[in-house]
Amino acid sequence: MQYMAINLNLERPLIMGIINLDSASFSSTGRCESLDDVLETVERYQAEGVDIIDIGAEPTNPPLAKRNTKAQSTYASDELSRLLPIVERVRAVCDVPISIDTSDPKVMQAVIELGVNIINDVRAFEKPGAMDVVAQSDVTLCLMHMLQHNVQEPVNKPYDETTVVDFVYAYLESRIKACLDAGIPRRRLIADPGFGGGAFGKNLAENAALIHGLSRMKGLNLPLLVGLSHKTMIHEALGLPVNERVMPSVALAVMAIERGANIVRVHDVLATRRAIDMAYAILSSGTSCYDGTT
Repeated sequence: MQYMAINLNLERPLIMGIINLDSASFSSTGRCESLDDVLETVERYQAEGVDIIDIGAEPTNPPLAKRNTKAQSTYASDELSRLLPIVERVRAVCDVPISIDTSDPKVMQAVIELGVNIINDVRAFEKPGAMDVVAQSDVTLCLMHMLQHNVQEPVNKPYDETTVVDFVYAYLESRIKACLDAGIPRRRLIADPGFGGGAFGKNLAENAALIHGLSRMKGLNLPLLVGLSHKTMIHEALGLPVNERVMPSVALAVMAIERGANIVRVHDVLATRRAIDMAYAILSSGTSCYDGTT
């Protein structure tokens, strides 16, 4: 399929709706067990005003015992078998850009050939071969900071809440340079500071510092994508289980938009759509930014 380049309209905040095909996903919201579930969710997201659909089948935190070369190959095969039939069907019925959440070069190549618009890589295309694959395409690329990547043991964090903004900024700046050196133009890049605990390596104080530091991230001169939805930081702050994190997630999305985020990656599309549209209407002197009826 011929890829059609996209131009994201960043005059208003955009919502990226999560569809997760990984049964080990930490949040059941957005998790889909079958093709019918996916198509139903895509239809609902579009009715609720989603701007981008983000589909993923790769576990961010696979069990440590499985983080070896043989297991990684198995993960990639499983990811492809789950992902490709669904991407093909969604591409046929979806009216909005499609993003694929993956770090595997084989998966990237396969979904690019199916006509997806964005590759959203938590490893910022550091995996061997990933940069080569995307450099030969014209897809939009999302570069994210994640602390641990494929290490098998916990690592000492090279930052704390006072230095995390500068550290993440420098990392993303280095990955932007790597893309530019590979011949990928800046117009194809999006930056994501990588909010979250676990492999993303930020505690509540560090995530909070990154939210406050989003205005600093604007210095990267790229659109900013943030994923705060249902994250562990909500449990750290409020003690809430995953199924009770909708309202805090929406509050965090609004805070991120106010501080310069252009795209919010969320599990709860309708609630977030209404909240950020209301916030944007006030921030832009009362001008409505969405004419939907939901």
